[in-house]
Parts: sequence; C-alpha cells; structure tokens
Amino acid sequence: KHNKDALEKIILALSYLNSREARIVGVTTVETNEFPPSQQLQMTRSELELALMSRTNISYLGAIEHSPSISVPRVNQGNLIKVISSGVDLLHVLRKVQHPAAIVPS
Repeated sequence: KHNKDALEKIILALSYLNSREARIVGVTTVETNEFPPSQQLQMTRSELELALMSRTNISYLGAIEHSPSISVPRVNQGNLIKVISSGVDLLHVLRKVQHPAAIVPS
C-alpha cells in the first residue's frame, strides 16, 4: 500500500535530513489506498524494514495503516492513537528520546 517509489523517496528525505544534521530517531511510513496495485511497492513491511535498515542504518518504526477514520477532515483522536500505536513501535522512540545522549545542555 506504499507507492512504488516510496523507498527511494524515504532514502532521499533521510539523506537531506542528515545533510542538515537532523537527529533522526527512526522512520515511519503511512499507507495510502490511492494507488492501484500496479503502482504499489511490492514489498511486505518486513522487506521494507530490511531494505531501509540496510540502506540507511536507521530503525524502521512501522507503518500507520490507511484508515478513513483518521483522514484530515474527519480526524478522531481516539482512532488516531489506536491506529498509530498498533502499527508503530513507540517504545523505540521513547528510548531514543530519553537516552542521556539525547539531552543537550542549554
């Protein structure tokens, strides 16, 4: 449910962020339903995770599944939290953010 060129776009975006010295905790993708099967990336989530980690050395946190209940015009916080927490490894983000090296003295 990702566009065919999603992997390349993610790698390009990560390259840009690295060039700007951004601290990247991990990568999360969002699935869409707008692409016909011929335009979809033919990879499972596990294959996408392995491809991203091998090419970028950055953790893949998961995918937020497509859900009409979290579309922008009709956002519902309860559904948003449920959908995100079911597809994304939030524990990894919390560990990275709370790591002592993440605290920058002011």
